[in-house]
Amino acid sequence: MDIHDIKDLIEELQDDPDFQIQEMILRNAKSGDARRLAEIDRQCFPQPYSESMLSHDIQYGDNLTLLTAVIEQEIVGYIEIMIVADECEIQRVAVLPEYRRRYVASMLMDATLHLSESLGIKSHYLEVRAGNEPAIKLYEHFGFQKNGVRKKYYGDEDAVLMLRIGDPQQFDPDKLS
Repeated sequence: MDIHDIKDLIEELQDDPDFQIQEMILRNAKSGDARRLAEIDRQCFPQPYSESMLSHDIQYGDNLTLLTAVIEQEIVGYIEIMIVADECEIQRVAVLPEYRRRYVASMLMDATLHLSESLGIKSHYLEVRAGNEPAIKLYEHFGFQKNGVRKKYYGDEDAVLMLRIGDPQQFDPDKLS
């Protein structure tokens, strides 16, 4: 089991109508998507990834994959994950501001958790800015728990480390916002 297994599952599922909600399609990032992903990153993060960095991750990331959310033929968000052994690190979740609170991040998280756990991944972890309460609440709804702090990790702000071990059904979708 490796990152290619997740990429293959995403390819198989992208045409499944049950995998699309509110005309949103989830698909693997393609090399031509790097510019759009960099635009999204600039709107979401004070320290965005560059187009060349994202292009490299898409093309050469042996243990990385980027899952994109597409609405009306435009990428509106993405999640980048890294798989090592039976662990999944969620490195980035980015959704354009005008598409937040429309379940884009929830769909990306849900797909990532279900696909990775179906391939035997036992634990998921991530870090998030301590002041990003909407993101922290989203992750908690998916069963992540605060597991530590990296002081001043983002320069001016701490990073909260979060860990999720267990069943993909443990979150309560009725609490998602």
